[in-house]
Parts: sequence; C-alpha cells; structure tokens
Amino acid sequence: MWNNSEPTHFYTKHFLPSWLDQKELQSLVKQEVREYNDIIKICSKMEYYTQPALNLQIQLQLRGNITRTIDFLVKSREVVNSVPLKFAVATGFDVELYMYDQLLPALDRLYRNVGQTIHFGPKRLRPKVPATNISRCLYLDYMQAKGYDVVNHGLEKSAMQIALSKLAAYHAATTVYLQYVGEITELPKLLSSNPPPKAVTDFKNSLQFHFLDSLRSIRFREYEDKVKSFQRYVANNLQHQDADNAFNVILIGACSLNNLLCHTEVEGHIKDILFTDFGAATYGPAVYDIFHLFLTAPRGADKIENFDDHLKFYHEQLIMNLQLLGYKEVLPTLSDLESDLHKFRHWGFEAATEVLPISLVNNSKDLNDVFRYWRYTEQIKEILPWLENRGYLKED
Repeated sequence: MWNNSEPTHFYTKHFLPSWLDQKELQSLVKQEVREYNDIIKICSKMEYYTQPALNLQIQLQLRGNITRTIDFLVKSREVVNSVPLKFAVATGFDVELYMYDQLLPALDRLYRNVGQTIHFGPKRLRPKVPATNISRCLYLDYMQAKGYDVVNHGLEKSAMQIALSKLAAYHAATTVYLQYVGEITELPKLLSSNPPPKAVTDFKNSLQFHFLDSLRSIRFREYEDKVKSFQRYVANNLQHQDADNAFNVILIGACSLNNLLCHTEVEGHIKDILFTDFGAATYGPAVYDIFHLFLTAPRGADKIENFDDHLKFYHEQLIMNLQLLGYKEVLPTLSDLESDLHKFRHWGFEAATEVLPISLVNNSKDLNDVFRYWRYTEQIKEILPWLENRGYLKED
C-alpha cells in the first residue's frame, strides 16, 4: 500500500530523476528568484493527498553567500504510476493537466467577471521554455510554504462551512461554464458504459471484502447480512444509471478530507481551503462530491449529526453562486438534491466504506488494520445505522 512517510531524497543539479527536465526546473527557479549564483542541492519528498505528488525543495546560493530555499509541487505520469492506488478512484494525468491548464483558470475568470476573487487550487507554474517543448510535468505552488496544510482528523463546523462554500462555488461555476462551452471531450463521464480500469475495480473489491470481514472483529455482525446483500445489489444493478435528470456538474471526483489544503490563522481558525488533486475530475451528479465530502471531512459525529445542516448550507451557497454567475436554467431545489442523494445512495455507502477508512489513516498499514483502526470503527458504528435509517441501504 501507500506510505505517507517517504524518505527525503537528495539530488544535485546534475543528477535529477530522468523524467524531470532540468531546463524547465531552472526556468522556474529563475522566475521565482531572478538572481542566484548556484543551486546547492535539491531535496525531494513524495507527498500523498488523494494522489501522489513530489515536493521539490531547492536550496539556492545568492550573492553575499546568502542561501534561500524555494519549494515546488510536481506531478507527472511517472509520479502517479510509481505507487499503488491510495483510493479506488480512476485518475488521469491528462485530465489533471486539462483542469489546471484550462478549466480552473476559466472558473477563476467567471468569478472575476462578477467582481469576485475565488481560487480552487494551487497556482499552476509555467516554465518559460520553447513552445515546441511538451512538458511531462505539472508544476504547482507548494502551498504548505504559504501557510496551508492538510488536516488529519476532520473539520469543525466553521471550517466545514468554508469547505462547503468552496465546493458550492466550484460546482456552480462548472455548470455555468458548461452552458457556454457544451460537452468537454477531455473529461470522462462518471456514469459511463466504459468500465473503470481493472486496478480500480480490483482495489474496490478488495476494500469491500476487508470491510465486510471487519464487521465480525469489531463486533458489528448484525450488519453483516445487510452489507453483503447491498454489496451484491450495487455490483449487479447500478452499472448504467441514468443521470440526465440529476443536477450535473464537473466533479472534483476525489472530494475527500485528503484533498483539502487548509490555511490556518495564528489563532487556529481556518480562513481558506483549496483542493489540490483534480486528476479524478469527471462529469456527473453533484451528489457524488457531496457524499464524499460530507462523510469524510467533518469531525467525528458531525458527519451524520450535521449532514442535513451541511446540505442546506451547501444549497444556499450553490444558489447564491449560480445567480451571481447568471445561470440560465431552472435552479436546483433542496428537494432536488435530496432526491439525487437517495437515487445515488450507493455513493454514500461507497464513501463510508472505501474512502473514509483510508482518509483516517495517516501512515502505512495493511487493509486489515485500516478497517480496524479505532477512529474508523467508532464512526462506522454510527454511520451504518444512519445510512439504513435514511434509506441509503435500500434495494429497489
């Protein structure tokens, strides 16, 4: 599996990973620090959000024997393919390139045109190299050097509202953008007749097997038959659902706690949140992101105790942004979202059994340990009855 504590590797300017272009890197350094004498050393460390990325820390020698360190976050096919899947979600480097190159700047412009400044992810950095050069990398601002960081154990209420506001603003902008441009061929559809990659399917099956097996060891066997039956129902009946009548957006696709970078003030209050991974972006019902965010990001019991409040707040923010951006279709009602949540209720089960357990584990463990981790067992014992009471485990 994955390891969140990869060792730091040291390089010189003459010895870099083969896929990392030295001229591109030097160009980025010069854009950040115009005058420097030499690159002393380059340290790299793999970091994991919902996908792996490489943090490059570059130590520079300036005039007067002064040193300075700058950071970049680098994504590439080589990095993504270098480690096993962390989440059972189909991702693509070309999709992420499109998102950072085309879509996210377009969404920023939509808000600037109405007098708002909203950013959804780290700034993309573009090395100044000949146009004929096709970069193999995506370079991003390293936001941890600017006060952002991951949050390991969930968001309290005020921070969750910031995350909901950002997600609603993103969903609103994407659906307005789709009104202008129509279908985007660079992005896949979530509900497609094309099966997911075998590695994703195999990992999902493994997660479901270990989850079912864990119910015995955590003394929750009363749900074993219910879970086994619902797993069969999902596997056999829900491959080709119709999303035409749902409220559809360009999904983040990996909208869990691990994909949030939070900017925390000195007093400890979170004032901004960014998403960092967009490689799983796809077109589909907004409730896919909603289920994943609502059932992974809030702290502890807030996931279910405040679910309806979170949905109402998200809807209010969604409508506000749709109206601000001049959305031309019928506005989705709160009842519309509730109906979508029920129709696609298996995504709630998926978020609780495939995403939440991994979101709660910060270091390398096998799947048996993941599903027996005390934080997860404590939460799933509340979430499963809640899913059942809401009708989210119902089989049509």
